[in-house]
Amino acid sequence: MRRMGSRKRLGHGKPPMVEVAPQRGFPALAESPLSIADCDALSWDDEADVVVVGFGGAGAVAAIQAAEGGASVIIADRFDGGGATTLSGGVIYSGANDVQRAAGIADSVEDMFEYLKLEVKGVVSDDALYRYCADSQTNIDWLRKQGVGYRSEFRDGRFAFPPEDVFIYYTGNEKLPHAVAKAKPAPRGLRAAGKGLGGRHFYGALRATALRSGAKYYPQSPATRLIVSADGAVLGVELRRLTPGAKPCARHAKLKRRYDALLRFIGGSAAAKAAAEMMRLEQEHGVPLRLRARSGVILATGGFIFNPDMVQRHTPRYVKSMPLGTVSCDGSGIQLGMSVGAATGQMDHVAAWRHLAMPAAPEAYLKGLLVNARGERFIPEDAYSATVGGAIAESHDGRAWLIQDKPLRRQSFGALWGQLRSSMVLTIPTLLTLLFGTKRGKTIEELAVAVGVDPVGLRATVDANNATLAAGKPDPLGKQPEYRRPISSGPYYAIYVGTDSTFSQAVTVTLGGLVVDEGSGLVKRLDGRTIAGLYAVGRTAVGIPSENYVSGLSIGDCVFSGRRAALHATSSKRSQRVDQVSAVPTEAIVNE
Repeated sequence: MRRMGSRKRLGHGKPPMVEVAPQRGFPALAESPLSIADCDALSWDDEADVVVVGFGGAGAVAAIQAAEGGASVIIADRFDGGGATTLSGGVIYSGANDVQRAAGIADSVEDMFEYLKLEVKGVVSDDALYRYCADSQTNIDWLRKQGVGYRSEFRDGRFAFPPEDVFIYYTGNEKLPHAVAKAKPAPRGLRAAGKGLGGRHFYGALRATALRSGAKYYPQSPATRLIVSADGAVLGVELRRLTPGAKPCARHAKLKRRYDALLRFIGGSAAAKAAAEMMRLEQEHGVPLRLRARSGVILATGGFIFNPDMVQRHTPRYVKSMPLGTVSCDGSGIQLGMSVGAATGQMDHVAAWRHLAMPAAPEAYLKGLLVNARGERFIPEDAYSATVGGAIAESHDGRAWLIQDKPLRRQSFGALWGQLRSSMVLTIPTLLTLLFGTKRGKTIEELAVAVGVDPVGLRATVDANNATLAAGKPDPLGKQPEYRRPISSGPYYAIYVGTDSTFSQAVTVTLGGLVVDEGSGLVKRLDGRTIAGLYAVGRTAVGIPSENYVSGLSIGDCVFSGRRAALHATSSKRSQRVDQVSAVPTEAIVNE
């Protein structure tokens, strides 16, 4: 076994990139903190040991764990909970567990650790990553206790999302040659049991348990500012609560449902108008509510992919992509942390899924050739979809084409029609792209000219692919043998799969957030010192998936980081409350 205690980091040994919070003009989602000299002198509207801001997956985990530790808990959410988790696939990345063993899958903590080091690339320390891997079985057991079910049906292959009867599958790049050289591959994507996308089953169980635990819940109550002591400790949070049952509250809820069901896919002025109206309702009708947190505030509001200003500032390449999640992924928790001088990291990192593998027949797409504007292949077509999307966006100016011949074109349509009813969310954009986002050419050269790809380069790529197959040689990029075939029967087709594809944009989610202490989850300042009483979890924080993403790492990190923060906030070793301890200096704090 690996010796614990090392603080070695991978790559160049550099900590996550940080940025300085602005001193004035915070966006409306986070106001400057309220600094008070005497905690007991302030008129608090409610109080608890732990206040959790955000009721998605990470927030629910933190609330449950805090309650299990004997703490009183208040949960606040800008909407009515769920966040991105409830709309997700409900997949957790977990290895060396009994769910795998029941399917006859052999795995080890060491293999999981060695593989994830290749993906995580040092964004967290080796110790933190190893704890994540070693805690896999413990966290699966804990989730079962909360009502999340897991099944052991496994199917090999590459899927954007597994078919209904599959609950264990390969979600990452475990089978690519560079990964096999480091660790024995094993499928570690575990989907929460239930029909369809597993997110609603995963979150539904956690939500029910959190509310049964005795936690008090304030829905439709966005957190607008933190409340701090004179020496910088976070003592509580101020909400702007919509009155339950009132017309503004009902209108707010209706807009949220409409946004998540339709407007977020359309984007443009309709989505912007709905988001602006929700914020107006909060500002004009929200009643200030001050919550005291005796042991800590836990920020769990998700990332910022639905905050256009933050996306433009930090990840401009993805402005035209399709955001994944809900309008609750607004960056508010990150802004709250920045308002008290927190450091941020990985803010320019995004997971950009470009799905080439559809559930019904992935070979129809993976057997094509993915090329750039020079007509060159640049990544194995069977790589994980976010790895593919990231390579297109970051290294090839957001432009790429999938080359097919006539037999593959026919197979693609057959596969899509077959799965249209069972997977419309994934199928319809791909079908529209095949119908309207594809160019045709009688020859490879004619096709290249039609889409603006170098004809000489594309001809060389197709010829090289066909020649290596005829000679029985392995794919030079490491593509698996079952997904290789010659491109030889015209006419030929080029499907545009660039980041800004009209019909099937890259699906994106942000990965950066507040920098936290890996032992406690406490938020850090720029100088590395922690902010007493303030924690960040899930995609509000820099964590396991913040450098590179494979399916299941976000939910896995929500469980890992959510439990970590709550355990620290309720630890019996903390002999004094936050409002009784001295905190670090507050140079970066802006007072009211």
